Amino acid sequence: MKNFSEQEVDSIMKKEMDVFEKKGLLVDPFARALEMRPLMVKDGKFLVSDFTGSSQLKDIRVRTDSYIDKDLFEKDRQVKLLYRSKIWIKPLDKRERIVLGLPPLDLSDLEALEELTRDDKNFDLNLCFGPVEQLLQYNLPFAFQSLGCNLHGPIDLLGCYFCFVDRFNNVPELSQGRGAWVDEQNIVNTYEAARSDPDWIRKNNLEWVAERGGLNHIRHSGGQTTSHLDLTLRIANELKKRGLPVKLMYDTNLSTANAIRYWIDEGTYPKNILQQLGKNKVCLLTAFKGTDDTSIQYSTQSTLNLEQQFDELAMHVDAGEFCYPYVYNGNPYKLNELVDQGMDRFENFLPMLHLATIGMYGPTEEHMRLRARIVGENEQAYVAFQKELMEFLHAKSAEVINERCLKELDVLYRRTSRREVVQELGGLRVKK
Repeated sequence: MKNFSEQEVDSIMKKEMDVFEKKGLLVDPFARALEMRPLMVKDGKFLVSDFTGSSQLKDIRVRTDSYIDKDLFEKDRQVKLLYRSKIWIKPLDKRERIVLGLPPLDLSDLEALEELTRDDKNFDLNLCFGPVEQLLQYNLPFAFQSLGCNLHGPIDLLGCYFCFVDRFNNVPELSQGRGAWVDEQNIVNTYEAARSDPDWIRKNNLEWVAERGGLNHIRHSGGQTTSHLDLTLRIANELKKRGLPVKLMYDTNLSTANAIRYWIDEGTYPKNILQQLGKNKVCLLTAFKGTDDTSIQYSTQSTLNLEQQFDELAMHVDAGEFCYPYVYNGNPYKLNELVDQGMDRFENFLPMLHLATIGMYGPTEEHMRLRARIVGENEQAYVAFQKELMEFLHAKSAEVINERCLKELDVLYRRTSRREVVQELGGLRVKK
């Protein structure tokens, strides 16, 4: 793996940001959120992504499968692939263990199950507040994506370049009828149909899960879900109404604090919408798009900054939502500064903080090729360079956070478990 000095990382990021700034190609997250919302909501329905024909679908089908929305198919005979599953902890999946060359997993071995939550190569299963034996029920969420992200402008050369979502599923203006309009009834109906569909259970290797009570996890992803917060709340209320013991999770890129305030002030959202989500024990995956203003803007090609990201995180945590912070593609030489700020503002920030591993997915490479054109680089060479850089940023960040965890917590980074932090310490809390 190639090493990059602090000066080299800083220079790479600032050089590209200068190009985007001079060309006026930085997205204003607040203005873009307000611009997109009318394109994402219509007559009580919400625009969600259709994976049909997408590069993302190819990535999905490497391990799992999408689910055909039968309600929409029966209505207009269109095949819409709006739903999918995703393996959180791969060594917990029977088929993945075969691929990884691992022996069969003894599900009665609670210590072995606990161990699987501690390796950051696996997705730390942040929804399991109960006993570790419940892990399996939440390992393959039933997921759908809001169509529209406020970090992606209405032209082809803007957005998070490491995003795993195709452009037309992030930009409503480019969707050209590819998405679908749904509400909470459609989503929960389809979830109930999928979790009992023998073909889908077989394709997604969910037999283990079905034998132990079924899939109990719905994930509202994106795009940017805070532009559809009312949909998230409606899903939570519908699940409660039907008596379904389902963990509901949504994501945020932590760029919409002012947009949420605006929508609350103008009456689009109820004034206590975040508190209602908290009372429903809805979980929230929060993404720091870097470690400092420069790396955040480099990653997102926007004017987003670290203070805005902390501002939104505090909104959600203070409202009682279960929040789980991740860092994507940050500058490892600035990571301790982010940790310092987080520890100043929140209880349990360091043991809750995890590093996100970025894969070179189909849409990711497409975004990088678009970016190469705007900065005047050879596409193939640029993609190869960015892959090297991302690998270094993650590996170096892991070293930094490991040292910080040893210093502050007297435990290695990979030996921390957010599930335990939630159970024993109450999770992330705003310092008063």
